[in-house]
Amino acid sequence: MDYCEDFRLIQIKLNHCNEFVKNFEKINNYGGCEIYVKEIALRLKNVFLSRGYNNQESHELRKINLLLMLNTEASFKYDLKEDIKICHLLNNFAPLTKCLYANLIWELKLEKYLYEALKFLPSWFILQFLDEIVDSLRFSKSFDVILQVKELVEAIYTNICRMDYKCTSSDQQVDQKIILSKFTDNFTSLLRNYNTPNTEESLTKSKRRLREFNGYALNYQLQLVLSCLKMFQEKPQFEIDEKFHIYKINADKEPETNNYSTNRYSESVSETLNTLNVILLNTLQNSILNITLEDFMYWVEIDIDDILIEDIDLKRDNLQKLIGEQAYELIELINANEKFEHNVVKQLSTISIKPKSIQDIAKEATVGTILEKIENSPSRGVWLDELLSRKDTLYFNTECLQTIIDNIEIVDMKHLLKMLNDHQNFSMDSEDEAQMKEIFLKAGSKLNTESITMWIEELIRTMGSDYNVLIDTEIVYENEMRNYMNKISETNIEEKTMWRLILKYPQKFYEMLLEQIEINQDETTILKVIEITMSISSNFIKKLIIDGPDISSKKSSYHNLLAGIFKLQIMERKEFVKDILMNNFSKALSCNDHKLLLVHLHTLKILSNHIKITDLLPPLMIQLAQILDKFRWDLMTYSSTREEIVDLAITNIQHLIKTVLINGSKNEKEWIKSKIDNLKVSTKFYFQKLSLEKGEEIVPFDEFLAYPDKLQDASKAKITTFLCDAIVKCTSKECKRLMNNEILQKFYTNALTCIAMIVKKSNQSVPIECLKKCVNDYVKNMTEMIIPKNPEELLLKDVINLIKQFPSSSYDDLTILFLEALKMFKKCENFVNIINELEDCDLKRILLE
Repeated sequence: MDYCEDFRLIQIKLNHCNEFVKNFEKINNYGGCEIYVKEIALRLKNVFLSRGYNNQESHELRKINLLLMLNTEASFKYDLKEDIKICHLLNNFAPLTKCLYANLIWELKLEKYLYEALKFLPSWFILQFLDEIVDSLRFSKSFDVILQVKELVEAIYTNICRMDYKCTSSDQQVDQKIILSKFTDNFTSLLRNYNTPNTEESLTKSKRRLREFNGYALNYQLQLVLSCLKMFQEKPQFEIDEKFHIYKINADKEPETNNYSTNRYSESVSETLNTLNVILLNTLQNSILNITLEDFMYWVEIDIDDILIEDIDLKRDNLQKLIGEQAYELIELINANEKFEHNVVKQLSTISIKPKSIQDIAKEATVGTILEKIENSPSRGVWLDELLSRKDTLYFNTECLQTIIDNIEIVDMKHLLKMLNDHQNFSMDSEDEAQMKEIFLKAGSKLNTESITMWIEELIRTMGSDYNVLIDTEIVYENEMRNYMNKISETNIEEKTMWRLILKYPQKFYEMLLEQIEINQDETTILKVIEITMSISSNFIKKLIIDGPDISSKKSSYHNLLAGIFKLQIMERKEFVKDILMNNFSKALSCNDHKLLLVHLHTLKILSNHIKITDLLPPLMIQLAQILDKFRWDLMTYSSTREEIVDLAITNIQHLIKTVLINGSKNEKEWIKSKIDNLKVSTKFYFQKLSLEKGEEIVPFDEFLAYPDKLQDASKAKITTFLCDAIVKCTSKECKRLMNNEILQKFYTNALTCIAMIVKKSNQSVPIECLKKCVNDYVKNMTEMIIPKNPEELLLKDVINLIKQFPSSSYDDLTILFLEALKMFKKCENFVNIINELEDCDLKRILLE
């Protein structure tokens, strides 16, 4: 503790007082020295005022109190000069008598720092002062003494409890027992002030004043006993606030050790504390026995400011209630610990009052009081509970609902669930309903993720999936939703905003979420949101995808979204296949909806390896066969969409038939064969594996398509006719299979020439598109399979004859397709002459450059 200006001023002032006011050695309690003590105290007080100190918490005053204690006539167990922290503070001024020190403390109102010192200074240090402090109380006012006794006794009790934190040798243990014995004497002397108080003449002359004094004396005793017994049970913490570290004097002589975890006292300390507990209870018992019924009844008239309880709702407003509730608490404490067993319980029972809980108080309050307490009480949640229990008042009172909205921060999950449950039993007008929605939204929005999920689920379960808690219009919500969807990504979902939007209007949220696939074609973010909100999203996604999508774009990624939903298992896989795929296949077949068909065919293509539901595979295979059969085109019905549908149908059949072959029963296979019996030959080809015996080979596509005719025995005209029909109806892969056949290969160009002539004659857009598809397949296969093996002039002439038959409206578009193929004939002797036979076009110009 550093020397400071305060110490210098006090040194000057006290040395002056010792010389010119009264020699300190001559000041005692019985020599008529009160006037001198007051004068010295006044001069010190002026120093404090000049330094700006008052009775508020001040570490400087704490230091000053210790300085005064260090400069008294007291002698100590150890030489304080050996402690470098305080040696410079010794002998700073004429030594104070312990009597003078004690009286100065009371006069200067520094008792707060005296109590601290008694708690935390070493026992051997404070022991020097206790006799004089106890003796000085006889000159204090009666009402001051009862409080001073309480604080002094509590301080001594604390010091004893903390003695076990000092490491002591066997010699020191002997000293400790002596100290404990003296402490017990001082303890008893102090408590005597309660049983035999030096009451003032004003008290003895006034019954009311005496009753008030007895009431406060009993109150302080109850506080003291409760404090000490609780301290005994719990044992004070080893660590103390840093501001109290100045009381660690000569710590090297008795170093501290932290044995708090044992929560047990040493034998000597425990014995002393048990003795003190009995003394405390005996003193209390004696005081209660001296109380009359008139005294107890009178205390109800004494208003108090209860500083023991922070909660304003539980504060005791009169002395009788304060004493009665403390007596009840003490009975509970004694009964809970056999070490405190004492027959004072009998006397305590006569004055005990069971404290009312905050819930009890709330039940007796008026609605106006409840609304006020919800605004400003420390226990606002309890008052809200009470308001919610008064259903008939709450749900027909706009002010009550508005109070909840204004204090929405205290509304938690249990309150929301109760209001939701009550909501079902009351018919509310539009204003009350709007307020309820506002409560549901604002309180729900502040819940954590787990709770808000439960809350939304409960709202849907209770109010239905179409319920919403919108405060603004639906248009405002839609704009908010669009802004949210524009900001989020797979790695940044902004969950807080997401949950708030779902809570507002769950059904609309998921509708707009799925619509987003048509806007940005990104299913990953949508699937991430669905996965995070799985327990809620399943209620809506299932219905939305069963109802079918509103697909506006040919490039929609809706099939990727559906596949992702399937993998998330929002619904049973069997249910998904039946209600989503098969149901939409049926719908698309009946209304010829190409887009709906494509989406679900693409979905099935992604999921075909995941579908193992054997009892659904046969009907699903038949649907695919019907799709393939119905959408197989001809020259007048071709479209790129139909081509894609047929391709996807074939791919899915090829994937799924493997599962049927492995897992399907004989009856299921026979059933499928019976259902496709009347379908086209080109469709049946993809099911022929179901009819194959063990070791039997698959019939190639070209032969299967030509059956029952044998190509090698057919006439040129028949083969050409066959090809003219097949070329326009086959997919690109099927055309390649046809050209692989050596017999068909010879007639393929002639057949395509015939097709070109027919298209040229009709000159219609659909046949022209079909011709483009056929030519494109032809050129690709010629380039890969035929020309490299036979780049002869005869073949070149056949190709040129084909080109000559192209319709003029698409001549350039069709001819340019042959560019790379014709370049392969450049080595032919008459290449230039043959190319010159073509009409002027981009192809001719490029080839002749």
